Amino acid sequence: MPNAFAPFFDETIVVEGVRKHGSGTRSVRGSFKACVFDSGFADPFAEADAESNARAFSVSVRAGDWLDRTPPQTGDRISFDKQGLSFKLAVSRVESLFGDTWTLTAKEVA
Repeated sequence: MPNAFAPFFDETIVVEGVRKHGSGTRSVRGSFKACVFDSGFADPFAEADAESNARAFSVSVRAGDWLDRTPPQTGDRISFDKQGLSFKLAVSRVESLFGDTWTLTAKEVA
């Protein structure tokens, strides 16, 4: 029942990344409708670190909307605007394709 979840894919995001291509690389860029959840502040890198001030997000993109022949990857960059704020994120984890949706964990970057 993909249509039941369609209203949740209400954010427009831009994803950019680099893929290996033969002996070189190629850039990928696409604009997608996504479901974006603010997961709060990212965990610090080490127990001794102070609290992080970078936010973490869970971003879901329907596989049918993903136009590149390679899946989303760690290191891809996501940007989007929400409520007058601009967010720039780096993908830190890509979940295996679940049903028809890619789920990405991303953290805020400067």
